[in-house]
Amino acid sequence: MKGTYYWISASVKLEVAKRDKGICRVCGVKAFTASINKRGLLEFKTEDNRTYHYDHIKSVADGGLHTADNLRLTCPNCNLSKLKQRITHDKSIQKILSDFKK
Repeated sequence: MKGTYYWISASVKLEVAKRDKGICRVCGVKAFTASINKRGLLEFKTEDNRTYHYDHIKSVADGGLHTADNLRLTCPNCNLSKLKQRITHDKSIQKILSDFKK
């Protein structure tokens, strides 16, 4: 899935942003800042200026939709750790890694 971009409409992002109020739905950390970005969308950032993510609860690859009830606001750490966990458990990726260790 690397490099795949899932387009989420501005209205759905706004609905999720209002519901989640700048709080990571995984760990509970509140965003340090909230602002309107260059595209006119509400954006939340960490203290070190990293952008919060709109995360699919059920992945698109598994049939999840781009709807507010399938999205949550997550801090970068939680969202990226989810990706790392998925990669760690993917047997095809583990095979590639083991081939490089030989």
